[in-house]
Amino acid sequence: SSSEVMRLWCDNGKLERARGEFETAALLASLIGHKRLESVVFCNLAIVLESLGDVDGAIKKYHRAVGLADELGDHRSAGQFRGYQGLLYARVGRISEGRDSLNVGEELLTNVSDDLSLALLLCARAETEVIAGDFDAARVAEAMATALAVKTGAGQESELGRSLYRVSDRLN
Repeated sequence: SSSEVMRLWCDNGKLERARGEFETAALLASLIGHKRLESVVFCNLAIVLESLGDVDGAIKKYHRAVGLADELGDHRSAGQFRGYQGLLYARVGRISEGRDSLNVGEELLTNVSDDLSLALLLCARAETEVIAGDFDAARVAEAMATALAVKTGAGQESELGRSLYRVSDRLN
């Protein structure tokens, strides 16, 4: 998956290379008119920019990714992107915007029955609630994400497994 590719690049400290590759991919996707690909690339570029500390750039790319997914009626991608976007908003102190993004994303992912993506979004919600200081809400989101992880069979080394570990670590 693209998130696994991202993780490998980030783990290997090649963020600047990833940034360049995703910027090129976004340009190519735009030139050929492939909006779905463009939206996914923008989301991945936002993840890289966030990792590089370019919060404003990441917010802009998430906004573009969400806008394209919404325009296409791609509810699954729009929900996934809103999970990442919501957590970034929370990390920079924009809790209300983060929760709004997560609420819409949760509704979209519930409606398309994407349990794995919903579990990831719930991890983002749990982290958001920890940042906001609402530990009860964080524990509820963590419990819901854990139940979905069991249901989907996600392993500890998966993106979801790592997200659950991060949430659990912040709560304990």
